[in-house]
Amino acid sequence: MAIAKQDVVATMNYYDDPGDGTPPTPVIAGAKTVVNERPVVGHEVNIRDITGDEDKYRLETHGFEFRRHKSAKLDFKNEEELKHGYFEEMERLIKDATGASRVVIFNHRVRRGPADWHRIGENNTAHRGPLHRVHVDQSYDGAAVVLRWNLSMADAEPYLRGDARYQIVNVWRPLEAVEQDPLALAEAGSIAERDLVGAAISPHSAFKLPGQRKEGSRQSIEVRALVLFDT
Repeated sequence: MAIAKQDVVATMNYYDDPGDGTPPTPVIAGAKTVVNERPVVGHEVNIRDITGDEDKYRLETHGFEFRRHKSAKLDFKNEEELKHGYFEEMERLIKDATGASRVVIFNHRVRRGPADWHRIGENNTAHRGPLHRVHVDQSYDGAAVVLRWNLSMADAEPYLRGDARYQIVNVWRPLEAVEQDPLALAEAGSIAERDLVGAAISPHSAFKLPGQRKEGSRQSIEVRALVLFDT
């Protein structure tokens, strides 16, 4: 039986730019604690349910796409199983999706905590949950830093010079059926780059479904990867 579409209107939290040229308050990301005190302002947004239309979206044109993938039975709480099992699966998935010659996974996030996990304070990464702020994970300059950190200088040079192409691609997946705090993404062409604060595509955020239940937490995992091409 086909699932009926459920487009919704929800509040999305955007960076509240003071308009005076002041740079955004830095997000301080430590090993165990993340401090994010950037001011936000809420706007009501129409969010489209893409159920049934998943095949219409492509990474090259929309900034994201959907892939069906069955993972091996893994313990997602076990870091070693993630790094030696799930990461290898994701490397193959990204190569298949992009035609890349090499994929280097440099970061991952397992989210099992509440949506207000930033307010927990010290050691809040142990309770990391969905982020209710519209954001982009990497800027152009930040992507170059990631490249330098994860490749030798000799390997990085062709990409830094522009002789070879690279991307940063995230793979997000739910670990259980999503009943609250789902993920919304903006199509790459729907937002002018001048309206973004120092970052590239694709803006995204969790959001509260109208009338969603309060108990429990959404569970998901994302991996972040350098995607390298020979030419």
